[in-house]
Amino acid sequence: MLRFQPNPDAFALCTVGLVAGLTLYLSGWDIEVRAVLRLYTALPGDIWQIITELGHGGVQLAICLGGAGVEYLRGEKFRTKIWLWTIPVFLFAGLINQIIKRILARPRPKMYPELYDPQWWEHTAHLNSFPSGHTLTSFAIVAFLLPLYPRARIPLLLLATLAGVSRIMVGAHWPGDVVFGGFLGYAIGMSVLYNHISSETTP
Repeated sequence: MLRFQPNPDAFALCTVGLVAGLTLYLSGWDIEVRAVLRLYTALPGDIWQIITELGHGGVQLAICLGGAGVEYLRGEKFRTKIWLWTIPVFLFAGLINQIIKRILARPRPKMYPELYDPQWWEHTAHLNSFPSGHTLTSFAIVAFLLPLYPRARIPLLLLATLAGVSRIMVGAHWPGDVVFGGFLGYAIGMSVLYNHISSETTP
């Protein structure tokens, strides 16, 4: 029997993570942390470019549909339903991400040092750094799936984390964008899971 129950500790951790992401952003520590990460986590060639595709919307939708297909072929109706639910989770997380991006209009790292602070309501590709959408949707999907695959908790979280770190390494985001996006995504995934699927059980 599988029953989904809210995890207060996980929600508390998400709150701490959101504060940490905002602190990196507002304090300006983003600049130092990004420099250290890019210095000590460099990988050869285009490896980070490949990893960052894990957070691409098309790739994530394909994974969601592929997971549903595999569980359907296995005759796992409940698991198929959960995988299909990851699609609206992905879309909802993406919507929240776009709303925040458009309000804050934070410049991407490539705009630094000319621009660092929010530009407020400016809608261009160079001014939508906060939060990281790749990271947010990755963690939303993973949080939604974790109760189904508890033994895969570490690999799933590692993949989502790599997707987030890759956004820093390819120069698309600041660390604060990634930290905030990751914890917000996780909170969104858990919220949808416990509010809409919590009453469901598997045989």
